[in-house]
Amino acid sequence: MNEEERNARNNARLQELYPTFRARIAKVINLMEQVNFRPRIQDAWRSPEDQIVTSGSTLRPIAHNSIHVLKLFP
Repeated sequence: MNEEERNARNNARLQELYPTFRARIAKVINLMEQVNFRPRIQDAWRSPEDQIVTSGSTLRPIAHNSIHVLKLFP
């Protein structure tokens, strides 16, 4: 994946997020890029069915990784 494709993918995935959370994730991406990381958003939204498959047998109101971002960027 080249840089243009990565940026397009991240921008598309950011649009899938709730606006407040989107702003926080955009800050994280920006900070990572400033120190020469090239992060790529893999999935921005999971269906309830995919969440159950990924996390086990129950739905969780907030994903584990989301909690870390919320603590870093309140």
